[in-house]
Amino acid sequence: MVSVHSCGIAPHEPLLAVHMWTGVIIHVHFVLAAAKTRVIRRILQESTDIGIGSLFLVARDLMPEPDLRLTVPEWLLALHALAHERIYTVDYAAEQLHLGQVHFDPIGSTGDMVARHGPAPKLDRLRFLRTAIRPRYIKGEWQLADFGVEAFWKDQYAPRHNTGTGNTYHRPDPREYRWKSWSSTGWEQPRTEDIPKPVIPHLDRIANAYELLEVDRGSNRDEVRAAYRKLALSFHPDTSTLPTSEAEAKFRQLNEALEIIYVANKWT
Repeated sequence: MVSVHSCGIAPHEPLLAVHMWTGVIIHVHFVLAAAKTRVIRRILQESTDIGIGSLFLVARDLMPEPDLRLTVPEWLLALHALAHERIYTVDYAAEQLHLGQVHFDPIGSTGDMVARHGPAPKLDRLRFLRTAIRPRYIKGEWQLADFGVEAFWKDQYAPRHNTGTGNTYHRPDPREYRWKSWSSTGWEQPRTEDIPKPVIPHLDRIANAYELLEVDRGSNRDEVRAAYRKLALSFHPDTSTLPTSEAEAKFRQLNEALEIIYVANKWT
């Protein structure tokens, strides 16, 4: 991960402290059991107050199986909102950690949802940003971290996790949904295998970053910074004329591009 300087595990809690080259600190929290929304809010508040970003990885065993209609508990909806309509999952198998993604797709106006399992997140895209979250149960402006905003559930050709019956992504037939609600013991479904993480060449990411900021590869720091500020004014959710969700996605891409360029040029 080109943007990460170092990391270490906290001695008395399931937490990984990640130090970025830009000086930013991110706390990766491992959620190994059902949590309470107020506990998640407290973690966010304490970290945001001191400028630390938060990222949550939920044990894969706590997730429902694919294509299952269910009533999602509030604490999972809170984590879902913090990571742009997804939950990052973690599973330990064969002495290795495997990451995944789960998106909860609403079913009409019933309040029920269906779980969609996606590929492993792209770890080289770890980002730090301040984000306004709107759902009432987790509402606030929090310092967060994520692996990008690519919506795997919106691509009909994207691979997904499955139980061995194939890897074609499809929208399940609502008539085939099975009902299941959350209980204190979880959903008790079998584990699934994670899809290998795609590899993105380093040079391609740097070239894309310059292209996104609309500057030449040889531009100096002041030129890059000026281009970033100009584009940030156009895409910041508070000033952009674009829909809020689209503006937020564009603004996060700008921040990611700026960080990649700074790291590549060893600017401070």
